[in-house]
Amino acid sequence: MTTGPMLVPDRLCLRGEPYNEVTPQMIAKLRKSGPGALIVFDLEMWRYRVTHGNAVAFSERTEVIVYGHGDLLHDEVFYAGDLSSAELAEAIDETACDLIQEWTEHPAPTPSIRGMRDAMARHRFHLNGRPDRLMVGGRHAIRDHYTFAAAPEVRVTTKLELVEHGQRRLLVRVFDGHGHVKSWIAKYPYRFNGGMCAAEIGWFVTAHTQRP
Repeated sequence: MTTGPMLVPDRLCLRGEPYNEVTPQMIAKLRKSGPGALIVFDLEMWRYRVTHGNAVAFSERTEVIVYGHGDLLHDEVFYAGDLSSAELAEAIDETACDLIQEWTEHPAPTPSIRGMRDAMARHRFHLNGRPDRLMVGGRHAIRDHYTFAAAPEVRVTTKLELVEHGQRRLLVRVFDGHGHVKSWIAKYPYRFNGGMCAAEIGWFVTAHTQRP
């Protein structure tokens, strides 16, 4: 597994080399694969590939999520068909170098983020989009985007603060279609428990989807 800061080789940013760019074919495969599909950059193989959110969650490899099926759905609505797959692939590719550099200079996921992703995968929540790096009250945080396998129209975001000591907060937001369903904040004064968080999210979402 890759650890510590590392530099992105200049060759990664040169278009035309095999697997060193996001292609329209990757966009097509992402669309066909459906919810949970991701385009990642593998820092060990130095190449892009299309994979599934669960493969990233349980992987011991270091992979940067560049784009996801959820991002694709958003962009298709936002651009209303004005952006071709080739143009979209080029746009993703042009921003990927900065994105990969950022994630390699500040390695992620942390053990807490990885534990949360693993626990969410066990409860059938699939990573579905590019994570966001945020600042919350002067603290760094990672927001992950998930889709629920049993009901892909249900989306969940988890925003976890990255702190070594002291209280840690997790913000959970649940959406159904384009509507917001519920949000809550879980606080952990001592040790973060991703399994407990994922179980609570799974219980709520399952109950929500089973309502008449």
